[in-house]
Amino acid sequence: VSGPENLGVSAYDAANTSAARSSFVSFPTNSRKELTPQTRREIVKKSRAAESNIPAITRIIRKFARHAVGTGINFRVLTEDQQFNDECQREVEEWWNNPNVYSIDGSVDGWEAKRLAAETIMIDGEYNAAFVKSPSGWPMIQPLDVFEIETPKQIGGRVITTANWDDGIRVDPFEKPVAYAVRTLPKVGVPDSGHVEVAAQDMLHIGRRRRTRGHRFMPWTYSGLNKGIDALDLGSLITGTAKLHSALAVQVKRDAKRGKKGAVGAISALGATQTSDDTAALEKVFGSMINYVGENGEIDLKSSNHPSADLVGFYKLLLAELAIGFDCSPTVMLALGDIGGTEYRGQMEDAQSSFDMLYDQITWRFVRREVIWKIAHGIKNGRIKMPSDKYWFSKLVFRGPRKLTVDLGRMANAFKTLTRNAGMSIPRFLDEQGLDAYSEARDNVKYLRAVK
Repeated sequence: VSGPENLGVSAYDAANTSAARSSFVSFPTNSRKELTPQTRREIVKKSRAAESNIPAITRIIRKFARHAVGTGINFRVLTEDQQFNDECQREVEEWWNNPNVYSIDGSVDGWEAKRLAAETIMIDGEYNAAFVKSPSGWPMIQPLDVFEIETPKQIGGRVITTANWDDGIRVDPFEKPVAYAVRTLPKVGVPDSGHVEVAAQDMLHIGRRRRTRGHRFMPWTYSGLNKGIDALDLGSLITGTAKLHSALAVQVKRDAKRGKKGAVGAISALGATQTSDDTAALEKVFGSMINYVGENGEIDLKSSNHPSADLVGFYKLLLAELAIGFDCSPTVMLALGDIGGTEYRGQMEDAQSSFDMLYDQITWRFVRREVIWKIAHGIKNGRIKMPSDKYWFSKLVFRGPRKLTVDLGRMANAFKTLTRNAGMSIPRFLDEQGLDAYSEARDNVKYLRAVK
């Protein structure tokens, strides 16, 4: 049967190809073919290089992490046993406070690890760490670089068949991760390194998923990366051209000879010979950049309008498109002074929702998991008494940094009104300020007792 569909023509113009615009007929329809190991590695390398050379990306990454994680994510256990709650918090926070007992390589403490996770997820696409134990059995975290997880040719002398491996992750028939192949650091004097399998339950692997299938994650820069590189190249061109125009900003017209009226004729008596260069004697006497211009000479100072306003505007547009790829308002991330009024409030709320999504991911897939792991270890070895509530792990609450607000005075009055009218609880009010309601209440009771 003949028809438009058999001729590659569709009633939907978006499904048709045209020489007037880019064609994506070769875009893969399989997740594994779309995000191959080579594709992911190249994008990660370019993403790291762009962040290293484009200040706008550094600003976006740091600001995103500051509003999503801040100086760390706090937690509290809310069972009916207050002594157990305090022991749990003390056990975990003392663990977090010391990098030498928190991370097996002594690189980060528990608070900084969350900031590092937030920034790494954006630049590398994912954050990886292994739950390990020291030789004495102490629980510790081993941060892993994104390039340390890869599909090896063999592990422990066993040849690997890639059928059940996806870019360093071994999966079961239902595509569920079973183990991760982690490249070990080479031993001293040995140039090559090997690989070890780490069970999925011992791995922390978080990132923003884009497809139903697929086990590795893309850097957040993937859609705006070329725009960032274009901005970097354009910035270099603008700077180079501006320097060139500045160097050519003076035009000198010279018209003077020996024996004629002018500076050269007047200075011949100082010892300059007829074969000397016209400017030699003048350089000895005056030593200036421009010795003389002659009797009829002129100096004309030039000016340049480069870079033009259009070129600068285009440069800003490239940076804005780069920022949009992070799912956040370019003005909030780069230039708050460019907006105001109602638009300002709307974009601040939009940005806060993006920060909250990253905060939730790190909180529930990283912080909650390690807190439960550490407390369970403390209960098992007797450092924490056995809780009366066997569902203590479901009583965890978390608190991140203060929310991004538009008008602090207006919001403070609104919060007070809501709280007074029972529209907002006191814990929620304090949580919006980045404070812990229970700690604030207990400290206030202690203060009032001391006053009394």
